[in-house]
Amino acid sequence: MPFKLILFLISTVVIAFFIGFNLDHRCDVSLVVYTFKNVPIIISLVAAYVLGALSVLPALFGSRKKKKLAKKEKEAKQGLLEKSKKNKEKKSDPSVGKSNETYSPDYNID
Repeated sequence: MPFKLILFLISTVVIAFFIGFNLDHRCDVSLVVYTFKNVPIIISLVAAYVLGALSVLPALFGSRKKKKLAKKEKEAKQGLLEKSKKNKEKKSDPSVGKSNETYSPDYNID
């Protein structure tokens, strides 16, 4: 646990130094119809990171839905197989569904 905290702090310090040393470096960012002039490099890097993270989200959530659907289908198939096995066992067992008692109605026809 402390190892993760130390690693997080070290990586935060490295990122802070990287940002600090690159604040003076600037570039032009073109979006086909408009060009942003003198944009700090760190802003373009952060924007690229955020857009990349956002572009992965639909694939992440889509794969979870597919996994859930596959799991439900598998469970449904297993449930149907178990039911069919039980029905086959009932059909093959001659004592199931038969009784030794004779039918007698509750009312008398006189």
